Amino acid sequence: MMNLMELVRPFWAICRLQRGPQDLPAAGVLLGLVAILHWIVNTFLFLSQTPALRAVGLSGLEAVGLMVLMYGLLWFLGKTARFVQTATAFFGCALIIEGMNLPFVYWFVQAQRDEADISLPLLVILGLTIWLLVVYGHILRHALNVSMGMGIMLAFTLSVLLSTLLRFGVGSWV
Repeated sequence: MMNLMELVRPFWAICRLQRGPQDLPAAGVLLGLVAILHWIVNTFLFLSQTPALRAVGLSGLEAVGLMVLMYGLLWFLGKTARFVQTATAFFGCALIIEGMNLPFVYWFVQAQRDEADISLPLLVILGLTIWLLVVYGHILRHALNVSMGMGIMLAFTLSVLLSTLLRFGVGSWV
């Protein structure tokens, strides 16, 4: 039986830009597992600023939106065979980095409520967000056979499109 570290290790290597999505198995079960875990962590991130039912919905909408946008990009470039590994890498790496982000988001929200200094949690959140965009760019670089710069640009574009989808789909909260 696989232990937790064996499951996390390949995603951590991708987060450190040492491996790519092609190093993950093309297994729908693994994609489903990391997508559900990512949805749970993302729900907790959304809970920092919105009621529970809305947080659950936003997290689900973001996951579905990401998969649709990613599949569309892969389809447009004729690389749909790479979808499962690419989506698995996206969700698995986001799970790790957003999991690290979670305490800082709550610290930031609490500091705002207390009218305390928000500099440190905000700086960490910004750093982790930039890291996640670089990791997404790295994943797309491998999935699409493009340069790292192009991968980061595409990752940023996907993030903006996803944010726009969430704003359009659920109003101005996001």
